[in-house]
Amino acid sequence: IEQEKFELDKAATRFCRPSVRWHERKIEHQGKQALIIDIPESKRKPHYAINTKKNTEKLYVRIGDSCVVPPTIIQKMLENGELTFTYRTSAYQKTKTDLLDYLKTSVSINVPEFATQQRLNEGNARRMLIDFLFEGILRLKSSNPMVFERV
Repeated sequence: IEQEKFELDKAATRFCRPSVRWHERKIEHQGKQALIIDIPESKRKPHYAINTKKNTEKLYVRIGDSCVVPPTIIQKMLENGELTFTYRTSAYQKTKTDLLDYLKTSVSINVPEFATQQRLNEGNARRMLIDFLFEGILRLKSSNPMVFERV
């Protein structure tokens, strides 16, 4: 377990920019030690994975239970700080439910449609749809213009 902790710490500090904070705890399961790692949401977004051999960096985002390289438009929004803090109000869950109900009868939705339906400006509508994408309930069907569909 100590070797795994060492490797994780090395990856989080040497191969991530900015470095990634993490917490660990050990448990015993069926007579074996296991290491549980918790990586809290970062306020210092975006993070890049560094490839020291190729001297390159790649931006990854979490979508549902996968880490993927985001489309260029989302990468630029992250780099500009537009998606750093997403505030979830009490209406957030209702908005999500309404959107999923809408997508039961419609194939997709774009940013202006969602903005009109929810009475939001397009910037807030775009951020909310991308947040739903990160949750894993939507996928990006097209990035120019941004069109989303249900997963």
